[in-house]
Amino acid sequence: MKLLKSLLILVPALVLTACTSTPEECDPTRDPGFFNKMGCVFSGSYSERVEQKKVEIEQLRQEQKEVLEAYQALESNRSKMIADRAERYRQLDKLDNDIAKVRASLAKKNALTKEYQQKLDKLQKASNEARNLDDAGSLEKSQKLQEVQDSTNELLEAFAQ
Repeated sequence: MKLLKSLLILVPALVLTACTSTPEECDPTRDPGFFNKMGCVFSGSYSERVEQKKVEIEQLRQEQKEVLEAYQALESNRSKMIADRAERYRQLDKLDNDIAKVRASLAKKNALTKEYQQKLDKLQKASNEARNLDDAGSLEKSQKLQEVQDSTNELLEAFAQ
């Protein structure tokens, strides 16, 4: 009889403990105690916590995937920018060579007047400025390079006449 009375008192206490257990209280990294563990098992809080952690892991995997894709896109863009920069330097080197050839040709023909000397110096300065545009955007660099090329072509046409 005494056992029956004890069970009648103990069973409702266990049921009430199970009802009050939340998934946050059912953290397996800390020891909540025997009755709290029983409450976590009977209330389904352990299962709920496992499902929450699975969702968190899936969200973290998705975030990792997005970060990896962004990194790959940046790396691809970086490669393109490096190739673009190398091409611009090649074009600038060609312009510098053209300017030097014109200067040498004019000097050989004794036609290197002060006016042509100033124009060549101005082109050389513009070429050097275009080479030093590391902080500028790619579009600005391309525009500056195109301006220098146009000026060089105009000067070469003027010398040809």
